[in-house]
Amino acid sequence: MSHLLYFLWGQVKKQFGFDDEDEETSQLNANTSAKDFVNKRVEVFKDVTYLKDSKDYKHQLNIFKTRKHVINEENSTPIHEDNLPVIFFVHGGSWRRGDRTHRWFDVYSRMATRLCSTFPCIVVNISYRLAPTVTYREQVYDLIQAFTFVRKEIKTFGGNEKNIILMGHSAGSHLIACALLQYGMSLENVNICEVKLSVNDKKDKSEEPIHLEVKEKEFIIDKEALNCIRGIILLCPVTDVQNVSQRHFLVRKFIVEPAFGISENYEKCSPIYYVQHMLTNGKVLFNLPPFYICNAESDLQLEEQGEQFATLLKELVEKYQEKKVNITYKRFKDGTNHFTIVGLSKSMGKMYDPLFHEIVQFIKETLHVPETLVHEEVTETFVDNSVIENNVLLTENRTSLTTFEDVGKLIEEQESEEIFEKQTTEHDNLFYQYM
Repeated sequence: MSHLLYFLWGQVKKQFGFDDEDEETSQLNANTSAKDFVNKRVEVFKDVTYLKDSKDYKHQLNIFKTRKHVINEENSTPIHEDNLPVIFFVHGGSWRRGDRTHRWFDVYSRMATRLCSTFPCIVVNISYRLAPTVTYREQVYDLIQAFTFVRKEIKTFGGNEKNIILMGHSAGSHLIACALLQYGMSLENVNICEVKLSVNDKKDKSEEPIHLEVKEKEFIIDKEALNCIRGIILLCPVTDVQNVSQRHFLVRKFIVEPAFGISENYEKCSPIYYVQHMLTNGKVLFNLPPFYICNAESDLQLEEQGEQFATLLKELVEKYQEKKVNITYKRFKDGTNHFTIVGLSKSMGKMYDPLFHEIVQFIKETLHVPETLVHEEVTETFVDNSVIENNVLLTENRTSLTTFEDVGKLIEEQESEEIFEKQTTEHDNLFYQYM
């Protein structure tokens, strides 16, 4: 079987024009992932714990930083060690898959490296705990904890803690929007909700699943945290969980309920609900930053959600916010889908170029980005062979996944109940790049 996989990978390389790695880029074997690639333009700090006293791998983040020696000293504005803008990235994965070091070509590390190679900045890729072990509320808690750590500590890595953009993909976009609109980026608001989680160790189907109890308390806005956020980028966001829950019973069972519990109504888990609520009340609770929102051509039927969310945000800002900001929406074409647009699936680790360039443009327009980096993107030639062995045979079949129904069916076919409740299994590796 391994010989067959090796042969097929050789055909893939020939088809897509990949060359073998040279000595300068360090050949990577099956035990080395792309996260270990050190770019001459980028410095990497891996596995930094963001939650004090936690030993959980998911309470860690990776920091990518443009190296000082690539700064063009001939330009008039030198970059100081504490002045680099920060991009804070949250991965997707249906709230139950994914990681900061994604096993599909380590796509998020590649994205961070490419950003830091394009202009001087710091990119922070975070991990967070996954459903069904926790709900989305604990995930938002992890996100805010990571953001709090970055605000307090990023200066020691050379970043500007008051010059941050939040960026997420899919479920990661949802968590960012919830942290902002539902919780005001405040841990105190998250702690209002007590979470009772029943862990079904014995696989007893009659045991009660996740239940949430909410205590009434005054809503708190963390103005200090919000003032650090200069812009928000939501890639293929889930903004209406209620809509997703109504599509197919498999979607509800395997995606919605593990992350949000069993409920008849998921409006309060949906960022769009809070925008509609502010529009109805005729006021914004705090000044919203600029937004860049996009969808792929085939986007798990999330296209309408993304566009509607952007439209409502724009209406809210125009009617009720004193400080006017841009709300940008873009629907890409060219056969892009929910996965390939960020570098997953057949994109083999490379983000869709038009999207990447628009992200860079939005960041440069929104943040103060010193134009002192020699502009030349690095050529990505490294490959994680251990990923190829596990995934090359799946590429053709998985690219046909276009709806949440397809995803739900795939989970039912590929995973038993026991495997579903474990986060690190061989089947995780098969499904990982898609959710």
